[in-house]
Amino acid sequence: ERQARDMIPQNIANVLNALSKLDAASAAVSREGWSHFSVAAERHAVAMNAQEVSNTLNAYAEMRKHRPQASAAVTETGWHSPAAATARTAPTMTNQAIALTVDAAKKLNAFASAIDDEGWEILAAAVARMALDFNGQHAVLALSAVGWKQELARSLHRQGGFDALIGSIERNIDAIRRGYPPDFAKETRKTLRAIRLIY
Repeated sequence: ERQARDMIPQNIANVLNALSKLDAASAAVSREGWSHFSVAAERHAVAMNAQEVSNTLNAYAEMRKHRPQASAAVTETGWHSPAAATARTAPTMTNQAIALTVDAAKKLNAFASAIDDEGWEILAAAVARMALDFNGQHAVLALSAVGWKQELARSLHRQGGFDALIGSIERNIDAIRRGYPPDFAKETRKTLRAIRLIY
């Protein structure tokens, strides 16, 4: 906590990512500590690369339920820095990074609200471009985000990217049906829910 303000972009992304996976460690972070992390993330977002941006956003998304104080420490204006960083780095994100980033936009309303029209267009373009390389999990994350976020859906529609995303679901349908532990039916449920929301 004491060193958060002095961390480099890679370190702040890695620490937040670790805290999202280590319940005991995140439970030990004080309210002031979460504030330090949020200030550091906001300050360093401008220098983060694509992976660091994605990891930071995914960490906050993963902690939204069991550590809501983490994302709550980010101010409304504070979300504009990672939103701008997302627009800057999305064109260079890997398939996993873009899937996790749009998933974070689905789960973190404050972050999604900070994304402007151009940002949604950039994210949609990245989804359409990377859909060919999505595995089952990536495809379901992206489709679910499109289902829940109309801004992303509209941008994807304008760019003609729906065919690529649906094609990715079709290519991975066997893996989606098999699912993943511990909830083997989760991927199928998310896919069907997203399709109902879209259509």
